[in-house]
Amino acid sequence: MKTYLSLVLMAVVLSAAETPATPEAKSPEAKVADPKAALAQQLKAAGVKSAVVEVAGMQKEVVLTGQVVDPLPLVMSFQEWVSAKISAETAEQELGRMEKLRANNEVSARLFRSTETEALKARLATSVAYQKLLLNVGPDLLRQGRLENLLNSISGGESALVRLDLPLGLALDERPAAKIAAVFNPAQSQSGACVSYAPAVSPLTQGPALFYLVEKPQPALKPGAAVSATLPISKPATPAFVPETALLRANGRTFVYRETGEVSPHHVRCPLQLLQRATLHDVDGWLVTGGIKAGDKIVVQGAFTLLSWETLEDEAGAEAELEKPESQATPPAKTK
Repeated sequence: MKTYLSLVLMAVVLSAAETPATPEAKSPEAKVADPKAALAQQLKAAGVKSAVVEVAGMQKEVVLTGQVVDPLPLVMSFQEWVSAKISAETAEQELGRMEKLRANNEVSARLFRSTETEALKARLATSVAYQKLLLNVGPDLLRQGRLENLLNSISGGESALVRLDLPLGLALDERPAAKIAAVFNPAQSQSGACVSYAPAVSPLTQGPALFYLVEKPQPALKPGAAVSATLPISKPATPAFVPETALLRANGRTFVYRETGEVSPHHVRCPLQLLQRATLHDVDGWLVTGGIKAGDKIVVQGAFTLLSWETLEDEAGAEAELEKPESQATPPAKTK
């Protein structure tokens, strides 16, 4: 009996071992990779990280640096322009006189051509002098027609012309009065009025520069003196804070990548206007307005990688449009 039971059990075991295992049923959805998961892995491998946008209180004033302008180059440029204008007017009058004499055949052709050439040279010299003055003072002061009085005032020490350097990205809707003081004498600050934008950006901040005029300046505000200024600003009380690592600049615009809930496009560009530098949670960044708001997710690490991908995709798309596939080429005509 025991032998019979042993044989039966052995037969059952052998038959079970020979029977192949039934494969598990796999749904068609399991074979298809989740595009969101694949994109998340790709972004993680590239070091792209996002964070939620926060708001931060903005200062009611901004501190700028600058310098008292040396009036000598401005005066020399102005005098050169005035002298060139006088010479041009004299040459034009002489040319007019020669034209009358030529009409009566009272002057030789050679003398007339010489006078005409001198008049042309005088016009060109006036144009060059004007362009030089424009590069030194900017168009605002020239249009206002009070440059001569301004130069006389600052040359005589009755006022001081101060150039204030704005940080890159800081835009002012208005031109408020500023409290200006020499760096080595900050206690004696004076009010200054904005007269125009400077013609060139600041060499230190690479941002725009403003010309301010201080009446009856303190002795410390001599030409070439370094100054600091406090400027009130009227901007939103709670702008968005963006870390420095999130900002990108391309084609003259500043933007960030905002994360969307879709797979494609997963990140979109959002243009911004920079207001002022700030620090939040020990992170350096900017207070901004524009295409983002509190609660949005923006890329704070790896933003340049996304820009590189986007640039490569644009270049690939342009090449695809330029190069026509062979399958779309017109087949050659067949001859019978």
